[in-house]
Amino acid sequence: MTESLPIARIKAHLRYQNQFVRVWDDEVAFPGGRSGSYVRIEPAQKGRGAVILVQAEARIALVRVYRYPTASWEWALPRGFSDEEDSAVTARRELAEELGLEGVTPVRIGTVTPDSGLMSTYVDIHRVVLDTLPETVPRDSGEVSEVVWVSAQELDRRIAEGEIQDAFTLAAITFDRLNGVRSGRGD
Repeated sequence: MTESLPIARIKAHLRYQNQFVRVWDDEVAFPGGRSGSYVRIEPAQKGRGAVILVQAEARIALVRVYRYPTASWEWALPRGFSDEEDSAVTARRELAEELGLEGVTPVRIGTVTPDSGLMSTYVDIHRVVLDTLPETVPRDSGEVSEVVWVSAQELDRRIAEGEIQDAFTLAAITFDRLNGVRSGRGD
């Protein structure tokens, strides 16, 4: 059975674009025939972004980054938006830039849509497990000011106290824990 779409696009108007995004202001028809507009934002490049949970010796890597839109420093997992078709390529690039890690193999554990009411963006969540705690030296010191490796308990404390608010980080932790429960890891 084909379900009809509740909002029909009549005409798309590209209002702004740069190397990262395109902003559309579409003429649409809402249910009941009422006309209006709907703004949507899409990535300028094909592919998906990546957020990466890196674990070593029961610790998880967090990076401290400045986020211009919120004018704040945040603790979060490494992440980046795609300029590649394969999000694993994006994940490896971000790990090299933000943690200085090379030669790792990210495994996709889930996908999120950051704000599906406005953005047509998909971001894949990856997990990397390392045998030993590596020395992490960010290559992009303009983006990452600090790296810490925290235990699960410390991570939970930072979340509970509001120190970690990044939605990608919270989603990745949830996916990781659910995958761990299903696989018997239980961490």
